[in-house]
Order: sequence, then structure tokens, then C-alpha cells
Amino acid sequence: MKTRNGFVSNSSSSSFVVLFPDDFNPDTFDYKAKFNELDKMLQHELESELNNPEEDIKSALKKLIEKRYLSEYSIKHTGFLVMREILKDYVLEDIDVPSGSGYYTLLNNKQIYKVLKIKKED
Repeated sequence: MKTRNGFVSNSSSSSFVVLFPDDFNPDTFDYKAKFNELDKMLQHELESELNNPEEDIKSALKKLIEKRYLSEYSIKHTGFLVMREILKDYVLEDIDVPSGSGYYTLLNNKQIYKVLKIKKED
């Protein structure tokens, strides 16, 4: 397994370890601003593939928060690509997986210390 610290937005075999701030709320997240930052071609694909991009992405983020895991099969391909761009500020690790299917894993604070191999001070 290969681990990268950079962010790759075009590999479907990449999986991501994500950490949201405590105050992250998918209901108040500024989707429109993030959509406006997307490449025009990706914006067009998103609009043609998803009926309601903002609601579909919001629903996927809520599922990620609830289940702490989100497979690329949980949302249409373009939605998964858009989520990569939206979440890039929250990605701790980008892991290249040989299976060819990507996913997001959301960690809690205790798990973060373990992943980063940091001893938590009391």
C-alpha cells in the first residue's frame, strides 16, 4: 500500500482519511462556493449526472459522518470526484489501494493520534 501526503483528484483507486473540525456541519457548509471553484468541465458533468448536486453531496457527507465510511459506490462517479475537491482541506492521508475502488474514512480524535503516531498528552 502506498501512502501520499499530497491530494490526487483523478485516481479512483485512492482512498482518503478525513478529519473534520468539531464545528463542521454539512447543513451549513458553503457548497456553492466550492462548486464555483471546480473546473468548468467537472461542473457540467456534476450538473448533468446528479439531479440536485448540493443535496446529493450534502447527503453523502452526512452518510460519511454517520457511518464514518463512504464508498465511491455510495454516490455517482462525478459526485465522488467533487467530494474529493470539496474535502481536500480535511484529508489527512491519501492512500493508494490496489483494489481499484476508493473510499473515505472519517476518524475521531482518538484515532487521529494513533494514525499519526502521536502520544496524547493528558
